[in-house]
This record gives sequence, structure tokens and C-alpha cells, in this order.
Amino acid sequence: MNMLFLFISFVVILAGNKRSSDLSLPKFNSNDSAWSITNYTDWPDGISVLMSFMAVIWTMSGYDSPFHLAEECSNAQTATPNAIVMTASTGGIIGFAFQLAIAYTIVDLDAVVNDDQGLGQPYVSFLDQLLDRPKTLALSSMAIITAFVMAFSCMIAASRVLFSYSRDGCFPLSKYWSKVNPITKTPVNAVWANWFIGQVLLTLMFGGVAIDAIFSVGAIGSFISFTVPTLLRITYARDKFIPGPWNLGKFSDISGMFAVSFVLLMIPILNFPQYRGADNTPDLMNWTVLVYWASMFIAIGWFLIYAHKIYSGPKTNLDDEDLITSGEEEMQVIEAVVSKGQSVRYGMSEKA
Repeated sequence: MNMLFLFISFVVILAGNKRSSDLSLPKFNSNDSAWSITNYTDWPDGISVLMSFMAVIWTMSGYDSPFHLAEECSNAQTATPNAIVMTASTGGIIGFAFQLAIAYTIVDLDAVVNDDQGLGQPYVSFLDQLLDRPKTLALSSMAIITAFVMAFSCMIAASRVLFSYSRDGCFPLSKYWSKVNPITKTPVNAVWANWFIGQVLLTLMFGGVAIDAIFSVGAIGSFISFTVPTLLRITYARDKFIPGPWNLGKFSDISGMFAVSFVLLMIPILNFPQYRGADNTPDLMNWTVLVYWASMFIAIGWFLIYAHKIYSGPKTNLDDEDLITSGEEEMQVIEAVVSKGQSVRYGMSEKA
């Protein structure tokens, strides 16, 4: 549905716009106009471009479902990385093409950014100045439906994370969030907990800029969590890490260093406010610097004070009798199990 609606919107924006018929404009903007930088911040253009990555990072973090659900996959060692690469690359390419369509057709950038018509959505304002009313309503409806449906994908990933961490004893009241419903065989409590937290956070929309900080936290939080394993892979575990059947080979270190460097650059950028000095009023402030780092402080405090007593890392969901190995992945399983001090069972015998 997402891909279908996106394709329809792409075609309508390019072929069905009223630029030449009603607005006496060329069908598309010139290359100079489409590729120019319009800076609405108090920062230099380079910083402004980096700050614009916020939306991209937040959107791309939606493609993380494959590795949250890796435990549910068959042949996860290859299926999961294939899914990650496919969703990230496909989403990146198609998303960039869609941005180009907007850049080459937008009529009045100031009106879209400042939302002169009071629609509350820059994308809808863009459609309204470019298309007639029926097309605007149709594409806006597609965007609303897609956003609503995609929320379920986010709910699946978020509930899976809450369940798996609670199963490891990481969260307060973990025994409730890790409980599997005997009828549905799913962690219903974790789903309801995520739903409740989500609804509470949505009330921040009535607080104006506060909800923007939540979106920023979503971007920077996932960004850091994705990168920590990469950092460990190219530093602490460089000589200990055993590549799986899907790996980048000699490009692993290069890719890892590039990824970590980019994240280290973007972490402070994601905390930047749009304006500075006297122009940076409380309602325009980027409160990510407070919301995210205060949350991290609380989480670290929780771990140091109590959670370290009950949380010692991910727990296996296999019993000793399940640790029976065979096939091509045998040595990888053996090394992983032995590294945790567990025993490996070969048929009826047992070896350390």
C-alpha cells in the first residue's frame, strides 16, 4: 500500500500539476532552482544542510523492523541483513526521487514552510498550491492512510523491543511486559504498554514544540543504538568478532568507520536549535538536548543503582536440551554457546 500510494502520488505530482495550465509557470522548476539551498536558520548553509538530515534520519529509522524481528525469522543470519539492505536502500532511493519531484514542482517555498493557509501540514500546503482540490484531497488522504497503517509496523517493532528487554529483566516491572498471552501466544501486555505510552506522548501535541523534541529523540536514540554495535565491532571486538554468512568482508571496517564518524558528527547537529542568540525563543528551542539526555541520565542512573543487579545482558531462550547443533552453522553456534560458559550437546554426550 505504501509503495502503491507513493507511486500514484509521484505520477500525479509530475504529470497532473497545474503549474503551466493555471499558474502560467513552466511545467517544472529549473535545475538551479530545484538544487538551490534556501536557508531558514541562523546557521551557515553547511550546518543547515546537516540539520535537514533530521527528517531523513527519523524516516530511515522506520526501516529497523527487520532486525527487531530477527528472532522470529527462519534463516535469520541471511534473511535479516537482506531485509535491512533491501528496505534501507529501496526507501532511500525512492525517497530521494520523491524529494526531487517536490523540488522540481514546488511553487512557493515560503508559503509551504510558513503554512500561510493554516493547514498545519507543509506537505498538504505543497499539494494545495500545485494541484486542484480533488487531487489534493486524494493525495492527502493517501498520506494519512499510509501514516496510520505504518504506525502498526512501528508498534510491532516497539512492542518486540519492550518484550525482549523485559524478558532479559532490563525494565521495571519486566515480569509483566514479558508475559506471553496464553491464547494469542503474543506479548499482549507489551503491546498495550506501548500503546499507552504512545497516547500519552501524543498529548504533547497540545504543548506545541514539545512534540518536536519527541521526534528528535526518536531520531537520535535509534541512531545511537544502531551505531554502538558498529563501534564495538571495529574497536573492542575487532579481533574477536566472527563474521556470519552475510558480511561485507574487507569493506566492513571502512563501512563501520564511515558510519561511526557520521553519527559522531550528527549527534550534536540533531540537538541544534533552528535559531540562535536572541532569536532562539523557548517556543523555537530544540528541546532534544534536554529530553534525550535527561532520559539517558535516568536510564543510566537506573542501571547503576539497581538494574545491574538483575540485568546481565541478553538471555538465551534455549534450554540445554535444545543446544543440539548440525549443518553449516554448527561451529558458529558452538563458539557462541561456549563463549557464554554453556555446554554443547552432541546427541547423548556432552562436551564443555
